[in-house]
Amino acid sequence: MKNRVVSITLLGVTLFAIIAYGYFTKNRKSSSPTPPKNNVSSLPTGTKALELSTLDTVVIPEIPNRPKGERVKVNGINLYYEVFGEGEPLLLLHGGGATIESWFAQIPDFAKKYKVIVPDSRGHGRSQDGEGPINFDLMASDMVALLDHLGIKSAMVVGWSDGGVIGLQMAVRHPGLVKKLVTLGAHSRPAGMTDEFKSQVESFDPESFPTILKDGYKALSPDGPEHWPLVFGKLKIMWLTLPDFQESELKGILCPVLLLVGEHDIVRKEESERISRLIPNSKLEVIMGASHYSPVEVPEKVNQIIIGFLEIP
Repeated sequence: MKNRVVSITLLGVTLFAIIAYGYFTKNRKSSSPTPPKNNVSSLPTGTKALELSTLDTVVIPEIPNRPKGERVKVNGINLYYEVFGEGEPLLLLHGGGATIESWFAQIPDFAKKYKVIVPDSRGHGRSQDGEGPINFDLMASDMVALLDHLGIKSAMVVGWSDGGVIGLQMAVRHPGLVKKLVTLGAHSRPAGMTDEFKSQVESFDPESFPTILKDGYKALSPDGPEHWPLVFGKLKIMWLTLPDFQESELKGILCPVLLLVGEHDIVRKEESERISRLIPNSKLEVIMGASHYSPVEVPEKVNQIIIGFLEIP
């Protein structure tokens, strides 16, 4: 089981490295042809995954009809976001270390039905870092300010991993703003992570991250490449110490909540069941055969489940 979880973790790091690589490759000045687009679910797993040539041959498919991004000043930083489609507002929140590109398999489907708002979280992608630590409460406040900037009084929220935690924080602090919430692989406390994954997080340092991931951050961040070790340190502290939801806070979430987890997720089974018991109007669904990275492993299934939930009156 331990080897299984470690392999999943390495696969996930590779996927996010490829996400960064896909954007970096697309935007760098080069006359070389674009590599063929392959299915990321066919990536090799295990300890060799990061050593193979996958990062040279696999790129994330382009997101169609991609708009020009915008920036808004929130809580002392410039937050970058993109808006796709028309309709009821849907806020998509990516996971830790990722960017807008991680939703490449969801945005086209969701944009057919909704106004999809997709930001880079603070200290991620094209959004600035700010003074002091990064935490989920602050990032939730960023998203509330973004929706206020767009004149949105109520939105559905879908968050993956750290994005799911931000969604929970929004539902706790601003209950009238979150109409429905979907989380993918979210936990409510550090003890909710598996021991294997927590050990992986503890072992991370700025230099042990994949080169492509580091280079992707340095290419995108408005804070400059030299900021990478600082923002990485902030994120690592957050991952090891937060979130820390009280039972009363989870019990006070009033909107309908769908908790999605992979069969082999980095979140303990007991943790997902605990969150589901505490949130009154919630449903837990396990995606069999999937890991923490179900949106890129089984995107059609994930999209169908989420859209079905959002369409319930």
